Amino acid sequence: MCITSALLPYQDMWYGRRDCIVSCLKPVIFDFKTLQKLKMHGFRNGLWRRLSDVERALYKASMWYVRVQGKIVNIRVLGLLNGIAERLRKSGGSIVFRFGQLRAEELNAACLESGVFNWCSHIEAWLSEDSYVFYLGVNWKNSCLLFRSPLAPTT
Repeated sequence: MCITSALLPYQDMWYGRRDCIVSCLKPVIFDFKTLQKLKMHGFRNGLWRRLSDVERALYKASMWYVRVQGKIVNIRVLGLLNGIAERLRKSGGSIVFRFGQLRAEELNAACLESGVFNWCSHIEAWLSEDSYVFYLGVNWKNSCLLFRSPLAPTT
């Protein structure tokens, strides 16, 4: 089982009856190996230290509980744990891509206001390409703090 499919908070399963469709939410079960891998991934990327003390304590308690008991069945705890796991799963590439998307949105708005798309239609296609968006994110992250646009979030 891959980590991305195991970390979905709920898998929708549809059961059909004669006149209605009933949705039944089936919680995804976190096993100890998955939680351990996510924790190590968070350590390597420095994302573990960005968690609050309460989130770290909940994660450690969940790891202990899964090791001793075998599974977590409380949907509220699974939801909280999934939020923490989502934050630990982030990688450098996804963060850079997010910054690139923000920068592409800024450039798109500026080009719309100034009418650049009227005489250069290729820019609109570039701003929607994933490789160019990633380039914008890398360029933004490597730029000097003085030259960064104030609208993008800082981390």
